[in-house]
Amino acid sequence: MTTRFAALAAALVLACCLAAPLPGLAAGGPPIIVVDDGASAPAGTKPVGTIGVCVLEPNPRTTSSAFFQLPDAFTSFAWHVPACNACPSPQGLRINSLTVGVRWFTTCSAQAEVSIVGATGPSGCRVPDPSNVLCGPLTYTISGTGVTVLHTLPLPGGCCLTGELFALVRFIGFDACADAGLFTPGLNLATAACVNCDAYVTTSVSVPSLTDWCPIARTFGSIWMQLDADCCTVTGVGPRSWGSLKMLYR
Repeated sequence: MTTRFAALAAALVLACCLAAPLPGLAAGGPPIIVVDDGASAPAGTKPVGTIGVCVLEPNPRTTSSAFFQLPDAFTSFAWHVPACNACPSPQGLRINSLTVGVRWFTTCSAQAEVSIVGATGPSGCRVPDPSNVLCGPLTYTISGTGVTVLHTLPLPGGCCLTGELFALVRFIGFDACADAGLFTPGLNLATAACVNCDAYVTTSVSVPSLTDWCPIARTFGSIWMQLDADCCTVTGVGPRSWGSLKMLYR
């Protein structure tokens, strides 16, 4: 049995175990499915920051992914940007790139739109504000051949930011990349424990509005994302917007 079909078989077993609707999903909606490809999965090499002074990430588990079954599919993922200890206040943070791991189940291409957005909502549980775009967006074509691929997506230069931020990726076309009309591309999980108000997702059917990932995922863990960033030297301050500052750097 090939790695791909062994993974699908394992996923089907887990899908049977998760037949009941999960918290946050509509009754009868497609359940989240988790697959572990094992140590032999061709997951690629975990990228390491070669330029930035900060590499911000939860611990990656690039052989395990969460995904959905048609008609559902991931449509976006937002991650609360953690503080960079190497950048003391009031230095801003220039995010060079973000990396996500996509578990492809067939040979296919889709698009990923990346941006950095501000935060809104109560102080104890901030949520991403897609209407407050602070950096980007840039759109890339991403492709896979039935294995996990780590996609590193650069952000525009010159975006120096401070305050509460979310890295946001919108996925366009995952619903058209289903394997044999069944499983749509998944996102790599992390070994880090799920933290409420830290990551948010949308899907095409069951989670159409940005929703906290943890109540949906339960014990599956968080979704993995890596940010490569530099510290900016502040030389001026632009307009304040939703608690974040657009700043100039040199």
